[in-house]
Amino acid sequence: MKNPRYDLTSVLARLDQLEATNRQLEINDKEKSQRIADLEEIIAKQFAVLPPALAERTITPKEAAYELGVTEQRVSQLIRSGRLRAVKCGGRQRVELQSVASHSQSAKRA
Repeated sequence: MKNPRYDLTSVLARLDQLEATNRQLEINDKEKSQRIADLEEIIAKQFAVLPPALAERTITPKEAAYELGVTEQRVSQLIRSGRLRAVKCGGRQRVELQSVASHSQSAKRA
């Protein structure tokens, strides 16, 4: 009488099943990794995480308005007219600090 635990055919069949399961898990892991990467990209675009260098030398239009003592609408006008320099990051504008400082100095002189 054969012991089914040591039957070579059964062991090979089980090994094939395990390998197939392992391949499927690897595929699923690759798909999950790709989905995670896609979601991270979407989140980065939506919330626009600023690179540290850009964050250090730019401020929001609201902050610029406060610094200049004007409204946000006036800051937008100054950006459109070219009196303030701004960059877009994730669809949102960031005003360059140097530009705000220059505008503030020229406003004080006038």
